[in-house]
Amino acid sequence: MELSLHRVLVFATSIAPLFLTIFSLQSIRSVSSVSPVAVAAAGYVTVNGTLYIQGGQYTLQNLTSAFSSLSLTTAWNDTSPPWKSIDVGNHFPVQNIFQSIAVTPDKTRLVFWGSFSPPHNASLVIYNILNNTWSTLTFVPSPSMVGSGLSAVIDPTTPGGGLGNMYVPDGCVDSLGNQGMCLLASDQKTLALLPMPGGLVPVGIILYSFSYCTSRNTMLLYGGATPSSGSNPNLYEYASTTSTWTLLVSHHILS
Repeated sequence: MELSLHRVLVFATSIAPLFLTIFSLQSIRSVSSVSPVAVAAAGYVTVNGTLYIQGGQYTLQNLTSAFSSLSLTTAWNDTSPPWKSIDVGNHFPVQNIFQSIAVTPDKTRLVFWGSFSPPHNASLVIYNILNNTWSTLTFVPSPSMVGSGLSAVIDPTTPGGGLGNMYVPDGCVDSLGNQGMCLLASDQKTLALLPMPGGLVPVGIILYSFSYCTSRNTMLLYGGATPSSGSNPNLYEYASTTSTWTLLVSHHILS
């Protein structure tokens, strides 16, 4: 686990400029129109026309746990967008980078994956958008969660609704050291490790993009860094209904 986090931080140092389009706030007081600062490796998500950003690193020595939002549906002046800061209390540690934010099926709650420092605990933080409150989801810690630099997606078609089923590629490891897709059945508070096809999707991949495709009812994984520190140029599709991975091949027309 410590090696995984070390590998994430070493890789991030070399690519930090790529993340500087992500923004966060230094202050966590509940105020509006606070100027954001550019950070690397923040967690972010868009829900019902509102952008949420949390954490990140704004210098090599300084990290933030700040949480902010910005409405993308209301007209505003680009010189003074109405950023809002949300109080996080004591829910996040100082070293709060490379985390992922997922949205529940009813789009009322945000679930934070990887927003913790070693040693890892068997819990996740949840933010309720409607009433501006926080809670903690504690679950059976077997298999174990793997550190930061991963991306989490909650399947919006999870039967029964609730918090939904969360999927994190290479997010869990068992007692034998086998690493694979982490399935968190949130309402049952249980973790399961689903095998990753090592001959297809690189095992141990980090810093990838992972999102739900509503038109295909599948999840798409793109990019990221492989264990050999090489980049992943492929686009993969994961179908939760069959627990299968597929390499999506695109055809380029050269002019």
